[in-house]
Amino acid sequence: MKKVLAWLGSSEGNAPVGASGSAVPAVTAAQQQYFDYWKGQDVDVQPFFDVIADDAKTIAPPTGAGYAKGLAAYDPIFKEIFAGTTPVADGLKKAQEAANAAIND
Repeated sequence: MKKVLAWLGSSEGNAPVGASGSAVPAVTAAQQQYFDYWKGQDVDVQPFFDVIADDAKTIAPPTGAGYAKGLAAYDPIFKEIFAGTTPVADGLKKAQEAANAAIND
């Protein structure tokens, strides 16, 4: 088990995560593959990292008592948007309406 955990925490173990573009590897030495993947897709991911680079200029997103209900309502719709089965504009409107209805329920 120790060997598996050590490998998972290594550059080699994190490489598939970055190479597929599915997530930013936690091991910083393996992160370049993530950037290379998205560059190959002609997607600039740098704005996501610019936002988190300066914590003094960012705030946490608001959450509250109704957040979990809102998330449960909009998450399946966001999945449709990201899957390409629902047009973005229509999906965002539908997600907003569903989340608002859930929160206000």
